[in-house]
Amino acid sequence: MKRGEKFEHLAVEVFSLISGHSAHETIKHDVMLEGYDGPRQIDVLISGKVGPFEAKTIVECKDYNKNVNVIAVDALHSKLLDVKAQKAVLVARKGFTNGAKKKAERLGISLCTLHSMEHEKWKFELEIPILIE
Repeated sequence: MKRGEKFEHLAVEVFSLISGHSAHETIKHDVMLEGYDGPRQIDVLISGKVGPFEAKTIVECKDYNKNVNVIAVDALHSKLLDVKAQKAVLVARKGFTNGAKKKAERLGISLCTLHSMEHEKWKFELEIPILIE
């Protein structure tokens, strides 16, 4: 299993729970989408119908021990434009720098913080292990 893949699977589980396993949405892990500059790897792809239109949301996962910076926001925005997606979400374990938050807000990129519940301190079960900031 590649570094960060476990975190990506956790994100897939969380987005699946949030969507309520809707028949109108599909959530896939590790997808290649064709872009203007060639194929692009997407950690999590959420696709579905919005009225008569097909909509794509791309999710990039960053399992870092530090706050994600503005460079990751820039890279995700570039990928969003390249694959013609309608929405982008950046998921981090730790959090985001102020610069990343400002840039994401300006570009319409959603930021989420997702914490794994595997730590010894977590002795109870939660149905949705997520904190969205």
